[in-house]
Amino acid sequence: MSEPTFHRPADTLLGISFGGAAVALLMVFPVLAIGYGAAGAGGEVVSPVATSATAALGVFFRAGARNVLRGTMLTTVRATSRTVTRRFARRGIQVLALMLVPDTVGALLGRGGGSSAGAVITGILATALSFGGVLWIRQPGIGDPLLLSVLAVAPLAVHFGLVAVLARPFGLVARFATSLDGLLLQAYFTIAGSFLPLASDADLEGPAGARAWVSAAVLGTLATFAIGLALVPGTLASQMSSLFLVYAFVYAFPLDPLPGGQIFAASRAGWLGAFFGVVVLFGVLLPEAWYVLL
Repeated sequence: MSEPTFHRPADTLLGISFGGAAVALLMVFPVLAIGYGAAGAGGEVVSPVATSATAALGVFFRAGARNVLRGTMLTTVRATSRTVTRRFARRGIQVLALMLVPDTVGALLGRGGGSSAGAVITGILATALSFGGVLWIRQPGIGDPLLLSVLAVAPLAVHFGLVAVLARPFGLVARFATSLDGLLLQAYFTIAGSFLPLASDADLEGPAGARAWVSAAVLGTLATFAIGLALVPGTLASQMSSLFLVYAFVYAFPLDPLPGGQIFAASRAGWLGAFFGVVVLFGVLLPEAWYVLL
């Protein structure tokens, strides 16, 4: 089977350019609407009530867009710094453990030991407890903490399931691991009131292009679930949509072995397009009350 590759990065860059133009239009449109409302379509004078309404609508629309972009940017910066910090801290713990007690602690911190089933179960339990702990600390008032803690593992199960199913057709070997350092760092960020579902890793071994395609399928599926659930009326569907968005957002970072890291290793343009799309969805669909959880 030939190795899949990203054939047309120019299409991705073109899409990003159109996306940036759309954001710029979103910011400028209210100003144009106000001017149009004040002068009228053909230069005729419009009533003060219509002008005021147009101006109020424009200000509200532009302010809302600005707040969404600002909130998304701050959340992105915060989540990025914490995700990168976690990765560096994890590598530091591994190196220190191997230096001090290479035979005992080093084996616990490595990825080779243990069964995949045990790693998946441990990761699911750790993720549920972590999300419940963050809800208890932050008190965002977004729903029942116990129910949300159970629902929080659904995107993780989808992630693991997709990797397990798609690995073989793409000629890859999937390995699931939940190491001691990952659990310790998950607990650390939980105490800090930040939910980063990174206790477990789904490693893919094989050609970079194939790993990128599987990782893109993971991100695309998570984003599709988020969009589909957002269109379903009801509080439960909205909560599930937000959970899938959080996972897609965190997984999109270009850090190995996250899906974003696998895509980044194969195609910088492909990763940029995927990350841009996830960030746009994050800013549009994620309720503001969820921002404090990252």
